[in-house]
Amino acid sequence: MKASHWYLALDLGTGLGTKLTLFKGLHQQKEEAVLKIEDYGSSFASYTNAVEKLIGKLLSANNLSIKDIASAGIASAGILKSDGTFQLIQNYPVFNGHNLKKTLEKQLGIPVAIDNDANAGGLAEWSILRMEILYWVFGGGWGGSWISRDGEVRFPSHDWDGKDESLHPTNEPGYVIPLNKLDLKNLFYEVHASYERFERILLDEKGESSLIGPFGSKDTIRAEMILSG
Repeated sequence: MKASHWYLALDLGTGLGTKLTLFKGLHQQKEEAVLKIEDYGSSFASYTNAVEKLIGKLLSANNLSIKDIASAGIASAGILKSDGTFQLIQNYPVFNGHNLKKTLEKQLGIPVAIDNDANAGGLAEWSILRMEILYWVFGGGWGGSWISRDGEVRFPSHDWDGKDESLHPTNEPGYVIPLNKLDLKNLFYEVHASYERFERILLDEKGESSLIGPFGSKDTIRAEMILSG
């Protein structure tokens, strides 16, 4: 990366939307825009088309074209394969099986990189602090990363085999950490809330799988359900 070059950064979220930022060089943030989640559309194609349109508007507002952009980087929720394919976005399953990196490279004609948002955030912190970091990110779910002192992501979830036991709690804490339903019921009661109503909301919005914890346990739920629910 060079100080004289222009770059695009995308933060793909499943809670509020996708944040798009235009940078000049490594540290100079010029302008940002947000694609709200209600504007994603109902398919992966509608999302990528909306992103491309927003990028065009952002560049035009700064008297730039896509030819001025050296590359783009994406920080995304979910579990990715090593080639950039979405393997599991728990809160936006319509993206599963699609490759945003390759799609935007084709649509925009520039190099694109992608990684899990917690990995990207942890590495960004490491680039300044240069120390071992345990990093968490909260949004539509609960993600994390463990960055070594040498700047390597420990226990990444790329190319996941689909088994809960293969995921490390530092990389996918919200997905693999169980919360006991009985303990949650007691906690809800203490704050005068209804756990039963919470379960009904999860069931209506996310289906029966949301009430099943890691390793298929019916006595627990995945920790991130408290956040995304």
